[in-house]
Amino acid sequence: MKKTLVVILIIVALPLYGYNALMLLRIAFPKVKKTAAAVKEEAGPSFERMLRAATPVRFEVKGRDPFTLSIEKPKPAQADIPVVKKKTKEVAAPPITITGILWNPKNPVATIKLPGGSKTLVKAGQKIGGNLTIKRIEKKTITVVFEGREFTITRK
Repeated sequence: MKKTLVVILIIVALPLYGYNALMLLRIAFPKVKKTAAAVKEEAGPSFERMLRAATPVRFEVKGRDPFTLSIEKPKPAQADIPVVKKKTKEVAAPPITITGILWNPKNPVATIKLPGGSKTLVKAGQKIGGNLTIKRIEKKTITVVFEGREFTITRK
């Protein structure tokens, strides 16, 4: 078994060593380089035709130049245009009171008293009615969104 393995390794190794030796000889003894005239002669007329047929690349400016830094210049203030401010409707804080907060950092829960006198248990992200959303519950406060505005209600 050992003899056959050695024979197989020798059969594989000899061509590899021969190839490596050939490559080393090519590096050690390079071929003579041809002159520019010999290369041009060898290329023939087809190479020259290709050079003549190639059209030069032209850059056409269509908008901004991609090779320049573009910094927007500040626009001058226009005093002629009147500023129209929208009248916003004043929204009062929602009429709810906090009756208790069950604090847990991962999932806080609060009990609140609604205007009708009923009490309910709420979590963050929960909607109550159509226009009241519990945004965040903290240790002593609840942040709610009521009719598009944010309010913070403190426990008494």
